[in-house]
Amino acid sequence: PASLAPSLGALLADRLRYLAQCVFRFADPLYWLSVIRARLIVGIGPAVGRTFPISLLSADKFIGHPAIGVESGIAPARHPELGRRGVRVLTVGRLVPIKGFHLAIRAFAKFAQAHADATLLIVGRGPEKDRLAALVRALGIAGQVTFRDWLPRDEALREMGRADIFLYPSFEGGGMVVLEAMAHGLPVVCLDYGGAGEMVGEDGGIRVPVGTMEDTVDGLAAALAELASDESRRHRLGTAARDRVNARYLWDGRQHVLHQWYTELLQS
Repeated sequence: PASLAPSLGALLADRLRYLAQCVFRFADPLYWLSVIRARLIVGIGPAVGRTFPISLLSADKFIGHPAIGVESGIAPARHPELGRRGVRVLTVGRLVPIKGFHLAIRAFAKFAQAHADATLLIVGRGPEKDRLAALVRALGIAGQVTFRDWLPRDEALREMGRADIFLYPSFEGGGMVVLEAMAHGLPVVCLDYGGAGEMVGEDGGIRVPVGTMEDTVDGLAAALAELASDESRRHRLGTAARDRVNARYLWDGRQHVLHQWYTELLQS
């Protein structure tokens, strides 16, 4: 969304990338032929089905299904740390504009005004790190925010086991770390947009509507405050998030879905 771009340069780069993708897609006759001839088109989410030419030529043949999943037993049961004060907020990913880390930092800064003992851990590396670190300093929250470089997966998963809330205001269509956090029983705060919003659903966390930069940041901060002040709700949402992953997003069940698609197509 243009209103949430971290800078004009980032917005222009995104739009140029999108334009290049559209040009190559529309100029490819095999893509058009595939859209017309396919008996089933699977996209990573409903938004794919709303793109042209699928929306015009093959809307009735389209279904949304995530291209990612997690393995069963990825996370043990969570146990709260005795004596710890303040909530731990975690966000993980490559430090690039589409991940929305500038929103996470601005939202945490607003939230931290009334929660001086809260902490934010940002795990990842990327070209935006210096800009994001400067934003942290400018907002006066350097004492509550920690950057950690990219971790091996098992260490990143352990950080999920130590956190209280997973904050992920990304605009992307996927987001493997969201499923991993949900599998750990972490309630997720995300945008009601893209892959994260679809995976979290109504019961795996709090989805914040996309609006102006100020409104969106305020919404994310309010969601953090809501969860920070209600431990029982964090537990309920975290349990629902884990249940949602087990019901919909395990790799173990993916072959059954694929088998069902092919069986129905071959029998029709």
